[in-house]
Order: sequence, then C-alpha cells, then structure tokens
Amino acid sequence: MNLGSNNLKGTLPSSFSALTSLQSLILDNNPAFTPDMKEISKLIQLTLLNLAGTNLSGTIPSQIGNLRLLTYLVLSNTPITL
Repeated sequence: MNLGSNNLKGTLPSSFSALTSLQSLILDNNPAFTPDMKEISKLIQLTLLNLAGTNLSGTIPSQIGNLRLLTYLVLSNTPITL
C-alpha cells in the first residue's frame, strides 16, 4: 500500500492494524505524519516498510522486531537517532 506524499498528519487509525496480510507499506514523504510503531508492528506480514521523510523520532522502536519477515526498512530523512 503506497500512501507516500499524501500530506498525512497525525498517526494511522488503530483499525489499520487489521490489515494483517499487508506486505508493503510506504508512508514516505509525509513530514507531519508520526508513525505509531505499536500499530504498525501488528502488520506481521510486512516485507517492506518505508518511513522516510516522516516524523518518526527517538530511537529505532523495539516493536520493529515483531516484523520477522521485514526485508526492507527505510528510515532516511527522519529525526530518528541510533
């Protein structure tokens, strides 16, 4: 699902985590969007997650470990620290 460059603000609705078969989630280039990793981590079939250019901050969330099939993780241009 590509929601990149859609001027998203805030976070995704909690009902979004019901998309358990989703394999690709692209949310890049939405600078006012703050990803809720608790909800995203429920998308256990994800192989690609692109959060580049979002407002994801702090450190890499531990919930990312729940995404065992994740092959591609893009975090460029975010205020995240390592």
